[in-house]
Amino acid sequence: MAQKLILGFQCDRCGHEWLPREFGQAPVTCPKCKSPYWNRPRKGEIPPEERITPKGLLAHELNKKKVEFDLQRGNQRFSGSGEFNAVEGADGFMKVSIWTQVDGAEKVELKLSQDEADCIESHTLSRKYRFRCVH
Repeated sequence: MAQKLILGFQCDRCGHEWLPREFGQAPVTCPKCKSPYWNRPRKGEIPPEERITPKGLLAHELNKKKVEFDLQRGNQRFSGSGEFNAVEGADGFMKVSIWTQVDGAEKVELKLSQDEADCIESHTLSRKYRFRCVH
């Protein structure tokens, strides 16, 4: 039995998934919610892959704060210091990332996952945040 890959669409507004009637033709509206903006997230909404559920963290407390980190993702290891960029979305979620320089190059944004954000600890004496997250 042969396998085929069939490409479909998903609405960024309501989450509905569907297959196109004709190949190669992008839909004008979502067939479920009828939104013409089916392929654009709402303003102030954080994309699902970048959402963090705040657990004792507030965006305004983290934003622009210095951080020392040790982060391992698969075979890559990131460590050093940087600055938090925390944004609170209109949907109650948060997006947390670290701006840092890697190997003396331009600044790079490291977007944190939920597990990584759960490792953040505040050190009030040094007024810095630190975390170590190795998976």
